[in-house]
Amino acid sequence: MADWTPDQVLALAPDAASAQAGRGIANPSKWASLGSDGVFAWGEAKGSGANPYQTAIDLSEPAFKCSCPSRKFPCKHGLGLFLLFSQDTVSPATRPIWVEEWSQKRVARSENSAKPKEPSDPVAQEKRAAKRDDRIAEGLRDCSMWLKDTVRQGLSHATLAQPKHWESFAARMADAQAPGIRRRLLEMGRLVNSGSGWAERVLEEAAEIYLVTEAFSRLDALPEPVRADVRAVIGVPVRKEDLQGLQPVNDFWLVAAQRIWEEDRISIQRTWLYGFGTKKWAMVLSIAAQGQGFDPPLVTGTVFNSDLVFHPGGWPLRAAPQERIDSPSALPPEGTVTQMLDQFSLALAANPWIEAFPVSIHEATLGQDEQRWFVVDSEGVSLPLDSSTPVWDLLAITGGNPASLLGEWDGRVFRPLTVMCDRRYRRI
Repeated sequence: MADWTPDQVLALAPDAASAQAGRGIANPSKWASLGSDGVFAWGEAKGSGANPYQTAIDLSEPAFKCSCPSRKFPCKHGLGLFLLFSQDTVSPATRPIWVEEWSQKRVARSENSAKPKEPSDPVAQEKRAAKRDDRIAEGLRDCSMWLKDTVRQGLSHATLAQPKHWESFAARMADAQAPGIRRRLLEMGRLVNSGSGWAERVLEEAAEIYLVTEAFSRLDALPEPVRADVRAVIGVPVRKEDLQGLQPVNDFWLVAAQRIWEEDRISIQRTWLYGFGTKKWAMVLSIAAQGQGFDPPLVTGTVFNSDLVFHPGGWPLRAAPQERIDSPSALPPEGTVTQMLDQFSLALAANPWIEAFPVSIHEATLGQDEQRWFVVDSEGVSLPLDSSTPVWDLLAITGGNPASLLGEWDGRVFRPLTVMCDRRYRRI
């Protein structure tokens, strides 16, 4: 069982308001009862009604249950109970009946999900896949012509500054079942007039999307890993059945860094894992309705043992974890800017559409020139920081001293997501 810190518990909060409310209820006086048997923690939170809210946590995942009417997950009662547990203020006790019933239901659901499902009709699947490919192919042909027209008229043309120019054609890509291309077109539109060098970035993005349209038109002639990368960029989903025959990679995985953002009324979480034995990086992508928790729950700084199944590709990064066993926390991997850039160049040669690449910089410090902030490694090599980096928060945490930084590199700027200081992981 992993040792949970308050920082790691609060990282599970669906938003800042929930985290604040969880802190407010993390007081034994606000609970009618509290208990834990090392596998589950539970409590009865005092509310405005006659009956307290029954709250329980399966500490192995963690998973939450609460009888309150909140639609947020975990709710403030789950967070408050977990904070109390992380602070060793929950005493050992015998599991009550309502917690045992929840435990049995979870076991039953797990057993049902493990049962083999009825095999799908392969002929029907092929027909659906062929129909989708036809729609994608037609949409990407239109996209190719649209990109040529956009570049031909010049990036200084007034229409490029109008959101409608991008939104209307992005909708065409949604109709063509190419959500990945839709997203990248909208991002191109947001780059217009966004600051120094914006035209270069727009042209670079246009070239990458055009490369996708050309690759898809020659899909049958490409090696299988490249075909998988092209489909991933387009946004064709990978089914669980497609991953079942792949060789899993077992290791002790550190939850190194996470980034969460909102898109089309959903929350998206990108989690970077590092395998200590294989020295491999893996990316787990999770999607949830706004205000809901991510599945699987992964908390920065924790370590677990698991098989990971990597999605096919030229430089496999995205992976799906299987059953996990929590392990003691560990120090982050040591790394330098030069080592990361060497790996990044190899990755781009295998997959030119990589948008985010994992970074671990050991003994990093912050620096500043007249134009921007940057991070410097132990060898004196620097990377420019993303403009959204909370630099002053970082300086307050580290005191200006060297610390380990983990995050993402997009080919232009480094976005720190985690800082390891005084042997504690902190999300940025």
